[in-house]
Amino acid sequence: MRFEKFFGSKESLGIHCEREQDAGLLCAMFDDAGYTWLSGKSYALNTNWNQYGDKTYYSNSHEFGSVNYNEFNRKIISFREFLAEEFMSVLQSLKSLNLRGAITDYNYILLINDALDAYAEFKEGGEI
Repeated sequence: MRFEKFFGSKESLGIHCEREQDAGLLCAMFDDAGYTWLSGKSYALNTNWNQYGDKTYYSNSHEFGSVNYNEFNRKIISFREFLAEEFMSVLQSLKSLNLRGAITDYNYILLINDALDAYAEFKEGGEI
């Protein structure tokens, strides 16, 4: 899910970060994409992860909360799922370039196909 789609959705969404490192990475990604907290402050300067710890989620309304208190019935996905969708989006773009003949290195084409297969396995409940 691209950030534009996440923050632009009319549906109430959230990304759950079970680990502080994941929260830091997600907040840094939000910052890099130009997004801020509802207050206008930087996500990366204060992730707010310490308030709810491994129950923390980040919403598309520029707020955070606990998955235990999802009072807005947000559709919440895990940070891992979010990264997998981001990765898949990039791979689909690369596959499109390959189909147009823009990628000519055979090893690179094999890498893209292997990554797409791994993603499909992940979506079916496997491990990446």
